Amino acid sequence: MSDRGKMWCILRTGSAQTLPLCKALCDDGFAAWTPTEVIVKRARRDHPRAEVTVALMPSIVFAGYEQVSDLITLSRTALPHMVWDATARRHVARGWPQFRVLRIANRFARVADGDLAGLRRAESVGMTLAKRKTFVPGVTVRLMEGAGEGLRGVVERIGGDGLFAWVKFPVFPEAWKVALHLLEIVVAG
Repeated sequence: MSDRGKMWCILRTGSAQTLPLCKALCDDGFAAWTPTEVIVKRARRDHPRAEVTVALMPSIVFAGYEQVSDLITLSRTALPHMVWDATARRHVARGWPQFRVLRIANRFARVADGDLAGLRRAESVGMTLAKRKTFVPGVTVRLMEGAGEGLRGVVERIGGDGLFAWVKFPVFPEAWKVALHLLEIVVAG
């Protein structure tokens, strides 16, 4: 959904309403996006673990700035919207999650699409379950940012339910504990 030069406004909502708001806006033709990740968790202790999509930035949704006046109007109304219910095979009325358009210094916040590149990278590279599984002991990785940016090392072990790895860099005597979203697998070639 990346358009070069596109501007986004920031919508604030309740943490639990982030994904429903984004989906409702997209279903009704608005350009909306929020960064997400797939995690493994249990609903309750006696339930098995399951993959769940969660917002990387709970309570924040980005929407196309060109539609800001419609979004302001929509944020002030409590009108239901129509969505397709596949099981009932008909449109049903659903209420909108409450939200507001973020204002900073008496104007609506605007974010350039290029400024969201880091969030898009965190969403696509870092934290999806499929990517976590590719980090295995023995694989060569490179630090993508931070003080050690560009350093190459070898993964010794994975920890924290696949959220970080201990990486042995040749220039240091001890392995470093590094979050997986900061690592990139180096392809030999």
